[in-house]
Amino acid sequence: MSFVGITVGNAVAALAFTFAIQQFLRPIHLFRLRSQGLPINVFYIAIFIAAGFVFAGNFVRSFEILPSSNHLFASILEYVGAALFIVSYLGVAFIATIRPRFSRRNAIPFTQAAFSLMSKAKEEDYVRFFHDIVHNITEIFELAKFNEQYRFAGIGRERPSAFFDFIHRHTIERSAYAGDLLSMLSDSRFCKAIITHDSTAVVQLLAKISHGRLHSSKGQRMIQELARQSILLDSSMLEREVGYHGFSHIGLFLESMFGDSFIVRSYKPLNKISAFYDVDISHRFVERLSAAVQQVWKTGAGEIWHPQSVYDVARLLDSLSSTIRSLEEKDTTQWRLSAPIPRILQTIVEASNKEILELTTEERRSLYKPDEETSAHEHIASLTAEIIFDYFCNISNGFLGFEDKQWVGALDVFGEVFPSGDTQPAGLDPIQQHLALRIIGKVRDNMIGYYPAITRLLLAVIGPYGSRNGKSNSAFQLLEDAFYFELRRFSALAIESPEKVSDYLPPNVRFQKEQSVLVHRYAFNSGIRETNLNKLNLGGVDFYDKSRFVS
Repeated sequence: MSFVGITVGNAVAALAFTFAIQQFLRPIHLFRLRSQGLPINVFYIAIFIAAGFVFAGNFVRSFEILPSSNHLFASILEYVGAALFIVSYLGVAFIATIRPRFSRRNAIPFTQAAFSLMSKAKEEDYVRFFHDIVHNITEIFELAKFNEQYRFAGIGRERPSAFFDFIHRHTIERSAYAGDLLSMLSDSRFCKAIITHDSTAVVQLLAKISHGRLHSSKGQRMIQELARQSILLDSSMLEREVGYHGFSHIGLFLESMFGDSFIVRSYKPLNKISAFYDVDISHRFVERLSAAVQQVWKTGAGEIWHPQSVYDVARLLDSLSSTIRSLEEKDTTQWRLSAPIPRILQTIVEASNKEILELTTEERRSLYKPDEETSAHEHIASLTAEIIFDYFCNISNGFLGFEDKQWVGALDVFGEVFPSGDTQPAGLDPIQQHLALRIIGKVRDNMIGYYPAITRLLLAVIGPYGSRNGKSNSAFQLLEDAFYFELRRFSALAIESPEKVSDYLPPNVRFQKEQSVLVHRYAFNSGIRETNLNKLNLGGVDFYDKSRFVS
């Protein structure tokens, strides 16, 4: 009986192939090996042991150490070595190509392997690694949450005892590693690669988080950075959904990131976009941001009281409108930047009014500010009014009336809140009351020389007194009456600080101090209209009058 052995040359060739194969192992393959507690060194050791069996078999065969059965024993050694070769190569191939499982058992090696990968991997490895994360996101979040809830883990939800720390010491350590893993995933370079190359994986991630109601403060930073990159990058899926592309009718990413109520409420995706000093503000960037803001507000407006989901919107829009205004003043070619802002504000007003109208009469009345002494509560009506008021203030100083780049936008926003015409109902809704109180308060500040000069904007959008023929006691008419009632003190300002007069008037309006007359010049020199402030028979408007509240 003869046996076919494995030669020394075969073993040497296998060793050479072993050293060559590591050139084909990408960082993602090494991560998958290490995450399961199998470093590549284990593979090398197995190969060397296999080579040792082959060498031993050939040694026995060549020197006939065992005369009676040397060929059989040598073949057994060689076949054992061959089996080790096969098992090693197949094992590496299998483990390196399947998605690893994250669990409490391997949380530490998994995180350590992830750190090694993220420190030196390329973008395609990032994408494949992110798919592994999505596959295990439930387990990662659940383990990371243990330490986040640690302070409530004791009896009576008090801080746990030292004994609790002792018996859960391993879980505490592994939970810390899971939290560190989520923190690593918020790296801007990593998130940029994911948004650029595979936004659909982000959609899958968000779907799993929303469906499982998973929450982690460490994971929050990852979601916010992914949202930030989707708005910043011209190559993102959000750009394709917002732009004139085939994806614009789907909006899957927009809906998943900014339109899911759980994601918006728990993760506040717009939180990391607040300052724009390090952002290249382009028209497309503003369009993407506009779409995200509108979607977030539509989703979060249902939180009438203490609307945590949309607080970031107020801060963001205030910063954005002031930044764009500054850019437009420096560079007249940037006029397109401000175009999306009025659409955002109109959407905010529409969405807020829709939610308010669904309330009962008693609930709606609770949104009004009852008197001057009572502080305005935090609710959707006051927050909406604050956003609109901040926009008016940001564009007021230096407003050029009908020659201003934001003239049409200012008219649209003002008309959205205070529509004029005979068909408008009498009284004020909650948003109108809160905004009117803020506007008139600022007008009073203007009359004693303070800024921003909101009168400059109001004279342009309201126009001469009575020019709109608004319905008596409509919100527009009440605001117009209150505004011109306060303007009667403009003569005193003109006498005390004549150098400031032009600051409070748009270029198409001049003030005749002797007669206390405002002269409006219409666009294209189509006529003028005078308003004699002394002859206006106006009384103060009480915006706290409950009879004016719309039921």
